[in-house]
Amino acid sequence: MQSSHRLLAAASVLLAACSQDANTPPPPPGAFGAAAALLAQAASAGITASAVAPTFGGKVGIAGPTVVEVMPRTDGLVLAEVRDAAGAPVSTGTVSVQVIAAGSPPRTVPLRYDSDLRVFEGNAGAELPAGPSNVVVTVQPAGAQPSVVTLPQVPVAPVPAYGGQVLLVGPIAPEVRVDSDGSVHAYLPEDSARLPSGKLYVNVPTGQPEPQRVELQYVEAEQHYVAQLGPTARPSGGALSVEFEAQQGQVDHGRTAHAVVTPASRLDGTVVVAGDYGFEVAPVGTELHATIADSSGVYVSAPPPSVQVYVADQPAPVVMRWDNTRRIYVAPLPPRVNFETDPFRVEVRHNGRRHRGAVRVHHHRGRGRGPRHVVVAAPPPRGPSVVVVGSAPPPPRVEVRVQAPPPPRVEVRVSHPVPHGSVRIEAGGRHGMGHHDNGRHLGHGMGHRDNGRHRGHR
Repeated sequence: MQSSHRLLAAASVLLAACSQDANTPPPPPGAFGAAAALLAQAASAGITASAVAPTFGGKVGIAGPTVVEVMPRTDGLVLAEVRDAAGAPVSTGTVSVQVIAAGSPPRTVPLRYDSDLRVFEGNAGAELPAGPSNVVVTVQPAGAQPSVVTLPQVPVAPVPAYGGQVLLVGPIAPEVRVDSDGSVHAYLPEDSARLPSGKLYVNVPTGQPEPQRVELQYVEAEQHYVAQLGPTARPSGGALSVEFEAQQGQVDHGRTAHAVVTPASRLDGTVVVAGDYGFEVAPVGTELHATIADSSGVYVSAPPPSVQVYVADQPAPVVMRWDNTRRIYVAPLPPRVNFETDPFRVEVRHNGRRHRGAVRVHHHRGRGRGPRHVVVAAPPPRGPSVVVVGSAPPPPRVEVRVQAPPPPRVEVRVSHPVPHGSVRIEAGGRHGMGHHDNGRHLGHGMGHRDNGRHRGHR
């Protein structure tokens, strides 16, 4: 009995499922069946509990002596991380994943290890349907026999579109975004933006020993789930977890070890989360501009020197250079590119490491689902360097100048001597003493400028 209690406690800690906010109820008792079963399987195989904690939002299983975390994506990309019994990443051996492609029988996707991204990856060569399905993973360590594990009912992650990170949480794959103002957002596919039942919770790192747990509410006007951290809490980078509590009391969990806080907007552009950094990209006139912030949403004072932007169907990336005077990345806008609709991907390079993000559909605030964003699609790198791709050209600038005519001048002239005390008043005269308005009254000559970059034009 004592061992069972320790196992459930380990599951609670591992998946950040305990309530960290006194105002938010903890998950119901007995809701850790899947987590406890995974930990029990790990213990029987000599695998540490920390090794089975998800690191980039995928689904975790145990294949022989190793742990494998897998995330299939709707565009056909398949990502996997293999870890040994102590939780250290494994880069050798072979990995293959069997997935179900749209309109075809199951296909096996061989994955190769990318030493820049530090993850196994492959492509199914076709779109993958978003609904949950069984995923079969085969792992063969170097010099050992292959091991096979079937992960039941794995949802397929969408390509990020709102500046968050996608986490597989039971049967759903929400995209979660934490903004620097403490607002928390979760997006589901537009055809099923609202869950038919159940509750969503997010455990947000705030730089304190324990994260803050918030319950998200669906906001009809925004068409996604929203919550707000407490007035004194400030989000920070670190491990973030999501809980989906079904009506039956079962709780499913998702986790990433590397949450990135979306920085405050400076350009009214597209936010790109890549690795440990957030970038905002916007076309301005004939240039493409970008800013860079760290994982806590603080703008970086010493950024990497260049950023690359890859646009669909373009033969070469847009290389953005850091302008130290303007404190932004700058590049000429490429011709014949519609940054509002064209798919693009983002890559980050630093010290020989590379990280990627992608966006396929641009969303606007006017549609109620938040600002346009891009998100990382793989585990984050240790440090910065960038690649970005654009947003829509800025709306036309409107300039209004109001120049009121000067008031009429009145001249008073008194003749001297005045035989009968007569006084002559002349309006509009050009000689003698007069009162002059030099045109410096408030409003004169001042123009009101609307640069067209208010948020409605995102």
